[in-house]
Amino acid sequence: MNIAALIEVRAPYFALSNLRATSPGTVIATVQSEQPRGHELGGLAAAEAGRHLAIAGSCACASLDPAAGKRFYLANRATLRRLSQASSIEGPLVVEANALSRDKRKAQAQATISDAQGRVIFALDVGYMVLEERVFQRMFAGHRRDLRAQTRAAEGVFEHLRKNPYQKPLPLVPTELDREHGVSLLPELQGELCAGHFPLYPAMPVALLMYGLSSLSGEVLRARYGAQHRYFVQGGSVQADNLAFAGESLRFESHWRGSEGGDDSFEARAVMQDGAIAGSMELSLRRVEHARVDETDTLHVRH
Repeated sequence: MNIAALIEVRAPYFALSNLRATSPGTVIATVQSEQPRGHELGGLAAAEAGRHLAIAGSCACASLDPAAGKRFYLANRATLRRLSQASSIEGPLVVEANALSRDKRKAQAQATISDAQGRVIFALDVGYMVLEERVFQRMFAGHRRDLRAQTRAAEGVFEHLRKNPYQKPLPLVPTELDREHGVSLLPELQGELCAGHFPLYPAMPVALLMYGLSSLSGEVLRARYGAQHRYFVQGGSVQADNLAFAGESLRFESHWRGSEGGDDSFEARAVMQDGAIAGSMELSLRRVEHARVDETDTLHVRH
Protein backbone atom coordinates (compact mmCIF):
# COMPACT_ATOMS: atom_id res chain seq x y z
CA MET A 1 0.00 0.00 0.00
CA ASN A 2 1.40 3.41 -1.02
CA ILE A 3 0.29 5.42 2.01
CA ALA A 4 1.85 8.64 0.74
CA ALA A 5 -0.50 8.59 -2.25
CA LEU A 6 -3.48 8.91 0.13
CA ILE A 7 -2.55 12.44 1.25
CA GLU A 8 -2.08 15.47 -0.97
CA VAL A 9 1.40 16.42 0.25
CA ARG A 10 4.48 15.82 -1.88
CA ALA A 11 8.24 16.33 -1.91
CA PRO A 12 10.08 18.36 -0.88
CA TYR A 13 7.63 19.15 1.96
CA PHE A 14 7.04 15.43 2.29
CA ALA A 15 10.46 14.10 3.37
CA LEU A 16 9.63 10.82 5.12
CA SER A 17 11.62 7.80 4.00
CA ASN A 18 10.83 4.08 4.41
CA LEU A 19 7.24 4.92 5.27
CA ARG A 20 5.15 1.88 6.09
CA ALA A 21 2.05 0.92 8.03
CA THR A 22 2.74 -1.58 10.80
CA SER A 23 -1.01 -1.96 11.30
CA PRO A 24 -4.10 0.03 10.25
CA GLY A 25 -3.75 3.42 11.90
CA THR A 26 -0.04 3.11 12.79
CA VAL A 27 2.87 4.17 10.58
CA ILE A 28 6.62 4.38 10.99
CA ALA A 29 9.24 6.20 8.89
CA THR A 30 12.71 7.74 9.00
CA VAL A 31 13.77 11.29 8.27
CA GLN A 32 16.90 13.46 8.24
CA SER A 33 17.00 16.93 9.78
CA GLU A 34 17.36 19.63 7.13
CA GLN A 35 15.90 22.91 8.42
CA PRO A 36 18.25 25.65 9.75
CA ARG A 37 17.82 26.25 13.47
CA GLY A 38 19.20 29.76 13.83
CA HIS A 39 19.60 30.35 17.59
CA GLU A 40 17.41 27.40 18.53
CA LEU A 41 19.10 24.56 20.42
CA GLY A 42 18.36 20.86 20.32
CA GLY A 43 19.76 19.54 17.04
CA LEU A 44 16.30 19.59 15.43
CA ALA A 45 14.08 22.63 14.91
CA ALA A 46 10.78 22.24 16.73
CA ALA A 47 8.94 23.44 13.63
CA GLU A 48 10.63 20.81 11.48
CA ALA A 49 9.71 18.13 14.02
CA GLY A 50 6.11 19.36 13.84
CA ARG A 51 6.22 19.16 10.05
CA HIS A 52 7.30 15.51 9.91
CA LEU A 53 5.03 14.47 12.77
CA ALA A 54 1.93 16.11 11.27
CA ILE A 55 2.58 14.47 7.89
CA ALA A 56 3.11 11.08 9.52
CA GLY A 57 -0.09 11.59 11.53
CA SER A 58 -2.09 12.24 8.37
CA CYS A 59 -0.64 9.07 6.83
CA ALA A 60 -1.67 7.11 9.92
CA CYS A 61 -5.21 8.44 9.64
CA ALA A 62 -5.32 7.68 5.91
CA SER A 63 -4.16 4.10 6.53
CA LEU A 64 -7.34 3.40 8.52
CA ASP A 65 -9.35 3.36 5.29
CA PRO A 66 -7.14 3.29 2.18
CA ALA A 67 -10.14 2.41 -0.02
CA ALA A 68 -11.51 5.92 0.62
CA GLY A 69 -8.80 7.30 -1.64
CA LYS A 70 -6.88 10.57 -1.51
CA ARG A 71 -7.84 13.30 0.94
CA PHE A 72 -6.51 16.69 1.98
CA TYR A 73 -5.54 16.69 5.67
CA LEU A 74 -5.33 20.29 6.90
CA ALA A 75 -3.66 20.43 10.32
CA ASN A 76 -5.57 23.08 12.27
CA ARG A 77 -4.86 22.21 15.93
CA ALA A 78 -1.61 20.89 17.33
CA THR A 79 0.32 20.68 20.59
CA LEU A 80 4.05 19.95 20.47
CA ARG A 81 6.08 18.89 23.53
CA ARG A 82 9.85 18.52 23.88
CA LEU A 83 10.83 15.38 25.78
CA SER A 84 14.64 15.46 25.43
CA GLN A 85 17.16 18.23 26.12
CA ALA A 86 19.92 16.67 23.99
CA SER A 87 21.85 19.49 22.32
CA SER A 88 22.86 17.56 19.19
CA ILE A 89 21.49 14.71 17.10
CA GLU A 90 23.31 12.33 14.77
CA GLY A 91 21.94 9.93 12.19
CA PRO A 92 18.42 9.38 10.93
CA LEU A 93 15.39 10.09 13.09
CA VAL A 94 12.50 7.68 13.57
CA VAL A 95 8.95 8.95 13.28
CA GLU A 96 5.99 6.92 14.56
CA ALA A 97 2.37 8.02 14.35
CA ASN A 98 -0.92 6.59 15.57
CA ALA A 99 -4.37 7.59 14.36
CA LEU A 100 -6.82 8.29 17.17
CA SER A 101 -9.91 8.92 15.05
CA ARG A 102 -11.03 9.72 11.55
CA ASP A 103 -14.34 10.44 9.86
CA LYS A 104 -15.36 12.29 6.69
CA ARG A 105 -14.59 15.75 8.08
CA LYS A 106 -11.92 15.49 10.76
CA ALA A 107 -9.16 13.31 12.15
CA GLN A 108 -6.80 13.16 15.12
CA ALA A 109 -3.39 11.60 15.60
CA GLN A 110 -0.47 11.35 17.99
CA ALA A 111 3.13 11.08 16.85
CA THR A 112 6.68 10.98 18.21
CA ILE A 113 10.11 11.55 16.72
CA SER A 114 13.11 9.75 18.24
CA ASP A 115 16.87 9.73 17.74
CA ALA A 116 19.05 6.74 16.84
CA GLN A 117 19.42 5.88 20.54
CA GLY A 118 15.66 5.62 20.94
CA ARG A 119 15.25 8.85 22.92
CA VAL A 120 11.95 10.56 22.13
CA ILE A 121 12.75 14.18 21.24
CA PHE A 122 9.29 15.57 20.49
CA ALA A 123 5.69 14.38 20.75
CA LEU A 124 2.77 15.88 18.84
CA ASP A 125 -1.00 15.77 19.28
CA VAL A 126 -2.65 17.00 16.10
CA GLY A 127 -6.12 17.50 14.67
CA TYR A 128 -7.01 17.81 11.00
CA MET A 129 -9.80 19.07 8.83
CA VAL A 130 -10.33 16.36 6.20
CA LEU A 131 -11.50 17.35 2.72
CA GLU A 132 -12.18 15.29 -0.37
CA GLU A 133 -10.15 16.38 -3.37
CA ARG A 134 -13.17 17.78 -5.26
CA VAL A 135 -14.33 19.70 -2.18
CA PHE A 136 -10.89 21.25 -1.65
CA GLN A 137 -10.68 22.23 -5.32
CA ARG A 138 -14.11 23.83 -5.21
CA MET A 139 -13.42 25.74 -1.99
CA PHE A 140 -10.06 27.11 -3.13
CA ALA A 141 -10.52 27.35 -6.91
CA GLY A 142 -9.48 31.01 -6.84
CA HIS A 143 -6.04 30.09 -5.51
CA ARG A 144 -5.14 27.53 -8.16
CA ARG A 145 -1.69 28.22 -9.63
CA ASP A 146 0.34 26.01 -11.95
CA LEU A 147 3.88 27.04 -11.03
CA ARG A 148 5.32 24.59 -13.55
CA ALA A 149 4.33 26.81 -16.48
CA GLN A 150 6.10 29.82 -14.96
CA THR A 151 9.19 27.80 -14.19
CA ARG A 152 9.48 26.36 -17.70
CA ALA A 153 9.62 29.84 -19.16
CA ALA A 154 12.03 31.24 -16.57
CA GLU A 155 14.37 28.41 -15.61
CA GLY A 156 13.71 25.26 -17.59
CA VAL A 157 11.36 22.35 -17.19
CA PHE A 158 10.78 21.35 -13.54
CA GLU A 159 13.80 23.29 -12.29
CA HIS A 160 11.84 24.32 -9.21
CA LEU A 161 11.46 20.69 -8.16
CA ARG A 162 15.19 20.57 -7.47
CA LYS A 163 14.93 23.46 -4.99
CA ASN A 164 14.04 22.82 -1.37
CA PRO A 165 12.85 25.92 0.52
CA TYR A 166 12.80 23.93 3.78
CA GLN A 167 16.61 23.90 3.83
CA LYS A 168 16.72 27.69 4.14
CA PRO A 169 15.56 30.23 6.74
CA LEU A 170 12.17 31.79 6.10
CA PRO A 171 12.89 35.16 4.41
CA LEU A 172 11.24 37.40 7.00
CA VAL A 173 11.97 41.15 7.16
CA PRO A 174 12.29 42.34 10.80
CA THR A 175 10.59 45.67 11.49
CA GLU A 176 10.19 45.90 15.29
CA LEU A 177 12.05 44.27 18.16
CA ASP A 178 12.32 45.04 21.87
CA ARG A 179 12.12 43.29 25.25
CA GLU A 180 8.37 42.82 24.98
CA HIS A 181 7.52 42.11 21.37
CA GLY A 182 8.73 41.64 17.82
CA VAL A 183 7.29 42.06 14.34
CA SER A 184 8.54 40.62 11.05
CA LEU A 185 7.01 40.79 7.59
CA LEU A 186 6.79 38.38 4.70
CA PRO A 187 6.04 40.89 1.90
CA GLU A 188 4.87 38.16 -0.46
CA LEU A 189 4.45 34.43 0.04
CA GLN A 190 6.18 33.05 -3.02
CA GLY A 191 4.74 29.83 -4.38
CA GLU A 192 8.18 28.23 -4.25
CA LEU A 193 8.15 28.54 -0.44
CA CYS A 194 5.17 26.17 -0.36
CA ALA A 195 6.69 23.50 -2.61
CA GLY A 196 4.78 20.24 -2.15
CA HIS A 197 2.01 21.87 -0.07
CA PHE A 198 -0.19 21.63 -2.06
CA PRO A 199 0.35 20.80 -5.77
CA LEU A 200 -1.46 23.43 -7.90
CA TYR A 201 -2.70 25.16 -4.71
CA PRO A 202 0.49 26.45 -3.04
CA ALA A 203 -0.35 27.27 0.59
CA MET A 204 1.90 28.05 3.54
CA PRO A 205 2.33 24.95 5.73
CA VAL A 206 1.55 25.27 9.44
CA ALA A 207 5.14 24.17 10.12
CA LEU A 208 6.46 27.25 8.28
CA LEU A 209 4.16 29.48 10.32
CA MET A 210 5.47 27.83 13.48
CA TYR A 211 9.04 28.26 12.25
CA GLY A 212 8.55 31.98 11.67
CA LEU A 213 6.74 32.55 14.96
CA SER A 214 9.16 30.54 17.10
CA SER A 215 12.18 32.20 15.49
CA LEU A 216 10.70 35.65 16.08
CA SER A 217 9.90 34.76 19.70
CA GLY A 218 13.50 33.65 20.12
CA GLU A 219 14.71 37.05 18.95
CA VAL A 220 12.44 38.76 21.49
CA LEU A 221 13.96 36.52 24.16
CA ARG A 222 17.47 37.51 23.08
CA ALA A 223 16.51 41.19 23.04
CA ARG A 224 15.26 40.78 26.61
CA TYR A 225 18.13 38.79 28.13
CA GLY A 226 21.04 39.46 25.80
CA ALA A 227 22.51 38.08 22.60
CA GLN A 228 24.56 35.53 24.57
CA HIS A 229 21.39 33.49 24.99
CA ARG A 230 20.05 30.70 22.83
CA TYR A 231 17.02 28.58 23.59
CA PHE A 232 15.21 25.26 23.46
CA VAL A 233 11.63 25.25 22.21
CA GLN A 234 9.97 23.43 25.10
CA GLY A 235 6.55 23.25 23.51
CA GLY A 236 3.78 25.08 21.80
CA SER A 237 0.09 24.98 20.98
CA VAL A 238 -0.86 26.00 17.45
CA GLN A 239 -4.21 26.97 15.96
CA ALA A 240 -4.49 27.47 12.19
CA ASP A 241 -7.98 28.18 10.86
CA ASN A 242 -7.11 29.92 7.57
CA LEU A 243 -4.80 28.93 4.74
CA ALA A 244 -2.39 31.56 3.46
CA PHE A 245 -1.96 31.01 -0.28
CA ALA A 246 0.81 32.15 -2.61
CA GLY A 247 0.67 35.88 -3.25
CA GLU A 248 -0.39 36.77 0.31
CA SER A 249 1.62 39.08 2.52
CA LEU A 250 1.90 38.17 6.18
CA ARG A 251 2.76 39.98 9.38
CA PHE A 252 4.38 37.86 12.13
CA GLU A 253 3.94 39.13 15.69
CA SER A 254 5.26 37.80 19.00
CA HIS A 255 4.59 39.09 22.53
CA TRP A 256 6.44 38.10 25.71
CA ARG A 257 3.99 37.04 28.43
CA GLY A 258 6.20 36.18 31.38
CA SER A 259 8.78 33.77 32.76
CA GLU A 260 8.94 31.03 35.34
CA GLY A 261 12.32 29.64 36.23
CA GLY A 262 14.28 29.49 33.01
CA ASP A 263 11.22 29.22 30.75
CA ASP A 264 9.64 32.19 28.99
CA SER A 265 6.16 32.18 27.50
CA PHE A 266 5.05 33.95 24.34
CA GLU A 267 1.89 34.55 22.37
CA ALA A 268 2.44 34.85 18.63
CA ARG A 269 0.39 35.03 15.48
CA ALA A 270 0.64 35.45 11.71
CA VAL A 271 -1.82 37.90 10.17
CA MET A 272 -2.76 38.06 6.48
CA GLN A 273 -3.26 41.31 4.58
CA ASP A 274 -7.05 41.22 5.01
CA GLY A 275 -6.68 40.84 8.79
CA ALA A 276 -7.48 37.14 8.92
CA ILE A 277 -5.32 35.08 11.29
CA ALA A 278 -3.37 32.45 9.39
CA GLY A 279 -2.12 30.91 12.61
CA SER A 280 -1.66 31.64 16.30
CA MET A 281 0.63 30.05 18.82
CA GLU A 282 1.34 29.85 22.54
CA LEU A 283 5.01 29.04 22.97
CA SER A 284 7.45 28.17 25.75
CA LEU A 285 11.19 28.77 25.32
CA ARG A 286 13.95 27.69 27.74
CA ARG A 287 16.88 30.08 27.60
CA VAL A 288 20.50 28.91 27.76
CA GLU A 289 23.64 31.03 27.84
CA HIS A 290 26.28 30.32 25.20
CA ALA A 291 28.86 29.37 27.82
CA ARG A 292 26.64 26.50 28.95
CA VAL A 293 26.24 25.00 25.48
CA ASP A 294 28.23 21.86 24.77
CA GLU A 295 31.17 22.72 22.48
CA THR A 296 30.38 19.66 20.34
CA ASP A 297 27.04 21.21 19.37
CA THR A 298 26.97 21.73 15.59
CA LEU A 299 24.18 24.26 15.25
CA HIS A 300 23.96 26.60 12.27
CA VAL A 301 23.95 29.96 14.04
CA ARG A 302 22.96 33.12 12.21
CA HIS A 303 24.39 36.41 13.47
